[in-house]
Amino acid sequence: MVFLIGARINRSREPGGWLPVVRSMPKMLAELERRPELGLLHSTSVVRGIREVLLIQYWRSFGYFHEYARARESEHLPAWAA
Repeated sequence: MVFLIGARINRSREPGGWLPVVRSMPKMLAELERRPELGLLHSTSVVRGIREVLLIQYWRSFGYFHEYARARESEHLPAWAA
């Protein structure tokens, strides 16, 4: 499964909207890299200027992706809830 997620900073002077995402994404990627059994096969980032980023992720299946997204012990769920 291929998952595309992007972010664009529209108001750089209002970090409350984008800073939590910037802080949480590296934690999630590090967790997924450390634990290949979670299902992430590969990811790459595409940066466009200083305001836009696209993350392309390749997952073993939608099931692995969905399970990680909903796992209470993962880095993702608290970040998503926030």
